[in-house]
Formats: sequence, structure tokens, C-alpha cells
Amino acid sequence: MKAFILLSLFVAGALAGVEESIWLSSQIRVDGGPGAEYNGRIVGGSAVPISQFPYQLSLRRTGSHICGASVISANWALSAAHCTFPLPTAASITLRGGSADRTAGGTIFQAAQIINHPQYNSNTLNNDVCVIRITTSFVGANIASIRLVSSGTNFAAGTNSVVSGWGLTSPGGSLPIQLMAVNIPVVAQTTCNSQWGGSITAAMVCAGTQGRDSCNGDSGGPLVTGGQQFGVVSWGATQCGGPLPGVYANVGNAAIRNFISQNTGVGSNVDVWRQYNSRLPGGFQQTPSRAESHDGKSARIVGGRDGPIESFPYQLSLRRSGVHACGASIIALRWALSAAHCTYPVPQMNEMSLRAGSANRLLGGIIIPIVQIINHPRFSEYTIEYDVSVLQTGTDMVGLFIAPVILPPATSGFAPGTMANVTGWGLLYVPGSLPLQLQYVTVPLISMDQCRNSWPTEWITEEMLCAGQPGRDTCGGDSGGPLVINGYQMGVASWGVSDCSGSLPSVFANTANPTVRSFIQEHSGV
Repeated sequence: MKAFILLSLFVAGALAGVEESIWLSSQIRVDGGPGAEYNGRIVGGSAVPISQFPYQLSLRRTGSHICGASVISANWALSAAHCTFPLPTAASITLRGGSADRTAGGTIFQAAQIINHPQYNSNTLNNDVCVIRITTSFVGANIASIRLVSSGTNFAAGTNSVVSGWGLTSPGGSLPIQLMAVNIPVVAQTTCNSQWGGSITAAMVCAGTQGRDSCNGDSGGPLVTGGQQFGVVSWGATQCGGPLPGVYANVGNAAIRNFISQNTGVGSNVDVWRQYNSRLPGGFQQTPSRAESHDGKSARIVGGRDGPIESFPYQLSLRRSGVHACGASIIALRWALSAAHCTYPVPQMNEMSLRAGSANRLLGGIIIPIVQIINHPRFSEYTIEYDVSVLQTGTDMVGLFIAPVILPPATSGFAPGTMANVTGWGLLYVPGSLPLQLQYVTVPLISMDQCRNSWPTEWITEEMLCAGQPGRDTCGGDSGGPLVINGYQMGVASWGVSDCSGSLPSVFANTANPTVRSFIQEHSGV
């Protein structure tokens, strides 16, 4: 039977629980047959701390929770159009951020403007997205934006995803106080469309499995895949946890992605790349690729050339299960330096090794075991602050074309425009395979002011350093690889723009930052 959509008709205050009745009035229910219950609840999930989901928001109307939402920039949130249709007054809408508690904590932000997708259809729920601008900025503890997928992004069926919210956990129950989350797989578009009787459009994506349903998050809440928001909770069967997948607004759909970009400025051809960026914390971790070829978000050399290892004897290949994963550099006989996002969470030591003394990614040099990995204690996989790790080896790193790089004194630096070498085995083009030979590129340092004018200001913090120019991009080094000036390693490759065109600066962890430098010295003695 073709599913049909019903809007809940509860009136605020008519039931014993005022907040719950308001929340239900904003949810979409679909006739799932006998035993059907309300949409919008976590099924098969567990309570999670807000520190693991700092982008999660509670969308509130006259002080009561009605839907989920997500932080997508300093001033903008993303939610479902059916949560804000017809448009309420902005004065009646607030958002709670920075708290896993639905009723307390964090910060309340006042909405200034609400924009529903102009092609939103309240009958079919097509284009079910809205953007909400706040009067101030999303700033505070445990508050950070989530990156959106690029236009045209698709994920294979079965890809692990995470959805979060404060939806009902049992039929007829109350909303949970604590934020809930669950892992669910992406469902193929054709499969979902068949299951839902042809109701699935290109502006929708599906996810969920028996017992772990994709209607598990609040309406308007985020579906996150590979560290990026892929969907917005939209609608599904009232029998959550049943055989039918949940349906989400497709953030990668061109019409939806353009709507978001045009109204908020988020993502207009800017897509942050990070090697091993497909990670979420704790039990909601995405599986990183270990293949020798990588997608367009990986680090790569652009505008560079082959680099002989004798010119860069400090360069290392950080390997996981025998496969190149990131770059690294020698800083002492038994210590290497890399990026924390390459080793977060800390993997099993028997999986990790380093290749030294060879410009060939696959052959030559020596393979060195790793016995200890220490990530900077203030590293954040969401903001990518303090993106450094130190690696202790089981044997000395000695041999032909193997030598340490010099680290700078704390607070030292070079003037903007100073040329730096970046090295690694990153992609030469997209799509493609990693090059066999070590690559290097020379790029200029960029001032913090210029970098902050290029990226959202709050993204660029004092322990970061920026470099790059059009056609010769500093995302040219593997993540974790070194940026070297006059023999001093001033940076560790961290993140940058996905097209590696140099249109925006690439960002490095600043090894001369006092907090970064003291961390390295404390643990490695260097």
C-alpha cells in the first residue's frame, strides 16, 4: 500500500506534557500499518555526550523543543522545512547548542531569519530543508559546525552513518532528556524507492535497518556520513525499527545544495579535505579508507615534482596494515611527528609502521615499527585544532638518506611570502592513484589575517599556520607531512580546500606555537 503522510494534530497544552505535544505537532507520521507509532525517535541507539556531536542543536519554539537542527557555519543552522512550515515568526524560534540535555545547559541562540526551500512541498515532503540565521554567532563550549557534503555526493549502499537527536525512545513515551545517537547504513535509492512505492525523489536519501531505524533522530536533525552531513531527518514509517528505511532530505542534491549555498554562503565550491577525515568519536566512528587510491578529499601534491629522498631525508610514510595512510617526519632517533587526525583514535600499535629512507612509497628504505602514539590532548576532530601527534619507534631511525628535521623554537616564525617546501605522496589529480615517487612543491606562507579573511574567521586559530598559491597548493603534501622553511619544520599538513587549486590557503598545525611546541618537547624530548 502506498504510504500516506499524516500531520500530527495535537494542540500545545491539550495533553499533559506540553513540550511533548508541541514536539509531536512538528513531526511527520506515515501510515506504516498495524502497530505504527510516532516518527522521530532513536531506535537501537544510546545516550551520547555533546562533545561527540557539537554540531547538534535543539530547535525550539516558544521555549519548547520541536525538532533537531545542525550548526553549518558561524551564523547558520540547517533543519527540515516541515519543522518551520508555515513560517513562524523568527522571534518565536530559538536554538539550544552545546548541551546534550534537551532542557538545560549550553547556550540559547535567537533566530533572526528562517528560509524554507522555495520548492518545498508539504504534501510530498520534497526539498524538505530550511536554513536558520541567528542574531549572534554559534560560539561556546562543545559547539562546532558540521561540514556538508558537496553537490552530487553519493554513498554506496551499506555505508555506515550516524543520526542523532532527542526523538521518542518508546511508543507513547516522553522525549528523552539526553541526546541519543545510532549507527545506521545507507540504503540504495532504487531499493528505497521500491520499498516506498515510488515516493523517493532525487532530493531524498534513505538509511536504516531493522532495529536501528533512520527515523531515530528528531525531524530536522543531521544524518552524518564520513564526517559530513549527508541528510536531514525528514520522514519515515511510524513503525520505527521496522522493515522500511527512514527518509532524509538529500544535502548532496544540487537543488538543495545550491539553496543552502546561495542563502548562507556555506560550501560554495569550498569543501574541506582531510586525510582520514571520515571519523566520528566513540561508538559512532566511521571506517577510514585504507586503499592505495583515495577520493577527492585526500591530501595531494598539485603543481609539484618528483623529490629525491636525499633532498628530504626526514620524510616518512606512515603506514597502517602495510598501506600508506599519511605523511610524517623524523624529529629524533626514535621519534616522528605527524597529524593527530591520522592517528585518532589511537590505533593498535601492531597495525602501524613507518617507511624511511626511500622516495618510493612501496619499496626501498627500511620499515620501522611504532611502539607508542601520543595525540595532542587538546586535538579536536571537529575543529582540527592542535592537529599533531608524536610517534615513538621501536628501533633507531638510522640508515642511508635518513635524518631528522630541525624543529623551530617556540614563538618563532617567518614573514608572509616566505617560501616553504611541502612533501608527500598525495594524489596528483582526482580521481587517481597515489604517486609512487615522493612529490614536493614550494609555496608561500600566508598571513593569519589573510587566512582568516579567506576561511571563516573562527576556523583559523593561533596554533595553525597557512600557506599556498593558485596552482601550487599546500594540500599537496600528505596529511601529517612536513612544511619546511630554511631547514626548520614549521608546520604539519592538516586541512584545506578539496579542489587543491590554491583558491584558498591550506592549513597546517604550527609547530612553533607554544602549546604545540611544549607538547612535542614534553613527550619526545625534542
